[in-house]
Amino acid sequence: MTKRILIRTDSGHHIGTGHVMRCLTIARQLCQLQMDVRFCCRPHPGHITALISPEFDTFDLPLHPNYSATSSPYRHSHWLGTSERQDAEDTLSAIAAQLFDPDWILVDHFALALEWELQMTKATNAKLAVIDGLGDRPHQCDILLNPGLNAPFKDSDVKHMLAGPRYLPLRPEFNDIPFRQRSEVRTLFVSFGGVDQLNLTLAVCTTLSTPAIKSQIETVYVIVGSAYPYLIELQQFCQTQGSYFQLEVQSEQIAQLMNNADLAIGAGGIMAWERCAVGLPAIVWTIAANQKQQNEQLAALGATIYLGEPNTKTLTNQLKLMVLELILKPEKLQQLSLNAISIMENWQQHSRHLCQLIRQDFT
Repeated sequence: MTKRILIRTDSGHHIGTGHVMRCLTIARQLCQLQMDVRFCCRPHPGHITALISPEFDTFDLPLHPNYSATSSPYRHSHWLGTSERQDAEDTLSAIAAQLFDPDWILVDHFALALEWELQMTKATNAKLAVIDGLGDRPHQCDILLNPGLNAPFKDSDVKHMLAGPRYLPLRPEFNDIPFRQRSEVRTLFVSFGGVDQLNLTLAVCTTLSTPAIKSQIETVYVIVGSAYPYLIELQQFCQTQGSYFQLEVQSEQIAQLMNNADLAIGAGGIMAWERCAVGLPAIVWTIAANQKQQNEQLAALGATIYLGEPNTKTLTNQLKLMVLELILKPEKLQQLSLNAISIMENWQQHSRHLCQLIRQDFT
């Protein structure tokens, strides 16, 4: 009998796109194992449900524009746009309307925790898998995938823990990318995720167009998502620079572009693990509160250069100094590359565990 899997996740201007993108990767793995996968999402402004629907049925949850939180139990509770209880009721109504009775529920959402989990498992008798790298909320689940490096978990009842970024499935194109130790900076990779509300992409590109850097660099890959709100402005700027900037929107060749690059400039999130998987050194800022711990940990391990939270007054000088330093000190670039790849050692094998456990009906 085909297993039925429900994935509950969201995207939007205030959330970003990383949760949906990594769930898409997992969903494709589950489909390869002959499972029936459906998504359940709330269409927040800037959502990317259009990227899901060509492959998977998606149940849209209603928006609650008049909802006003009287209290926020967790740091990211406001992401939900309603209460945990209401979200569970909406989800249960959506799957009932579609006559979809899940065997497993996979949830990847920083606003959902124990209350939601108990309500969903009681009503459906489904097993539950949770993805959470923050460790700031209690869980009761069959599988917890913690892609963080050292995040503790409060008051959680977990039957099987998968701890560490190497357990997180990455897009399949990364499987065939060999490790390449970087020894010089000639090609850059710039990406701040799928949304980049602060428009750091343009600020960084403006800095990289200055003569001091442009004279040292051959190509800059610039990657933005379909939800990036400043695309026209960025396109116009890149066109003024000839072929120096190679702009891609919702690129399907992230792994290859990372492999071609010698240095990345961006932020935290799932792309940080992808950079490590190919040994790509990075200069990063924190653009969302949930990235701070990850960026600090990667910097402490010598896998990235962390510049804190972005400041428009200092960004240009910070970036110029760091890029030029890495150009002049190839040994530092080489060490960053080695440290990055060590974090994701054997990730190809470990990242299969989540879907295998679901297939085996882990209890």
